[in-house]
Amino acid sequence: MKKQPKREARRKKITEIIKDTGTKPTPEVIGVSRATLWRDLTALESQGQLAISEQDRREMVKAQYEVLLKMERAAVEGTLDPDVINAWNRVRESIARLLGLNAPVRSEAVNVNVEADPQKLGPYQWFCFISRDLSFEEIKSPISEVCDRLRAEKEPEPMPQPPKDSPLWHPTPKELTP
Repeated sequence: MKKQPKREARRKKITEIIKDTGTKPTPEVIGVSRATLWRDLTALESQGQLAISEQDRREMVKAQYEVLLKMERAAVEGTLDPDVINAWNRVRESIARLLGLNAPVRSEAVNVNVEADPQKLGPYQWFCFISRDLSFEEIKSPISEVCDRLRAEKEPEPMPQPPKDSPLWHPTPKELTP
């Protein structure tokens, strides 16, 4: 028997097991070495044959979640040896990674050092800087009093008016057309 049909049959069996159980098969189940199973899984993944529907993906995530809860319960109750739980967890992580169930994670760390010189700040930033350790309630009343006092001291500016000869003062009457 040629290798190609044998390989295709083996890979079809692998995809069926993964779709039925949600887990990758062991080399013993397939009847091959670990290296051969790994090559087949890698090839199937790169060909997109391990792609799963959204519904299947949700079911697998739910199954993965239930297994993790069982592991947690066993760890808390002490019914399983911690080494067994760790090994089980590593296997489940491999399965989740293989099936793409783990969401990608990206973290960014940002460090910002600010040294504020009140002389170089604009008015709003200056106000924020000098009132940084006061609550709103502490500054609300004094600020409004100062603003009211400043407004009272100012003479109101006259409203700008159009020139006397402006058509805005005496608009020309509209001509009515019959």
